[in-house]
Amino acid sequence: MNNQNKFIIFCLLGILVLIYFISPFDIIPDYIGFIGYLDDFLVLITFIYGIIRSFYSVFNNFNESEYERLRAE
Repeated sequence: MNNQNKFIIFCLLGILVLIYFISPFDIIPDYIGFIGYLDDFLVLITFIYGIIRSFYSVFNNFNESEYERLRAE
């Protein structure tokens, strides 16, 4: 999967996460209290964690390819 496809997928997932976070329809209703808000934050934190891991892997691959290019010179 190239970086442009990852970007499109993350944008779509981000929109879905925001819709889920804002919408009143949840797996656990918000009026229950702390537990009701917990599912919203878990979805949001999982999405942010996925973005950070993706950027880290792209950065790590860039460093390895740049290292190999400099080493070949």
